[in-house]
Amino acid sequence: MAEAGRASRLGSLTVLFAAALAVLVAAVGAVAVAAELGNTWGDYFLMERTIAAATPVAGVLLGLTLLGGLATAVRAR
Repeated sequence: MAEAGRASRLGSLTVLFAAALAVLVAAVGAVAVAAELGNTWGDYFLMERTIAAATPVAGVLLGLTLLGGLATAVRAR
C-alpha cells in the first residue's frame, strides 16, 4: 500500500511539473503575440529576452516531467 501512495504522490508531482511547463509556454506565447501586435523593435527585443530566459526553465521542467512520468509508470507496475 505504501508503494501505491508513493506512486500517487510522484504522479501528482509529475502533473504539477507538466502544468508548470504548459503555463510557461503559454506565457511566452502571450509575450510573442503581444510583440507581433506591437510591431516595434522594443517589443521584439522583449520577446527575445523572454524566450532566452524561459528556455532553460522549460528544459528543466520538461526533463522533470519525462523522468517523473517514467518513474510513475515503473512504480505503478
